Amino acid sequence: MKAVPDKIIIFNVISIVLGIGALAIPVVVTFKKGRCSCRPCVLSLSTYILALVFQFFQIAERAELQDWAGIADTIDAVSFIAVVFAAVIISLNVILIKIKG
Repeated sequence: MKAVPDKIIIFNVISIVLGIGALAIPVVVTFKKGRCSCRPCVLSLSTYILALVFQFFQIAERAELQDWAGIADTIDAVSFIAVVFAAVIISLNVILIKIKG
């Protein structure tokens, strides 16, 4: 079994942190008093897009290392999580706009 290169671990950690941030932004803003602008929604969606970009970097790094088995093992889960995450983040932002808009 090959050791996972540091770059791939770093890309995954950054992606997870950005994903949590993308989820946290609309939740935190929803519980703040007063109205809000569109900035939190844009920031949340932008953060999610950056998380996806780091997942693409991770896949590209695996391809560069010719770790085809690693890509094949993880691509279905990564794709599924990306779609679920997108649906949740979009839903949270729609709720934020309805509540605070």
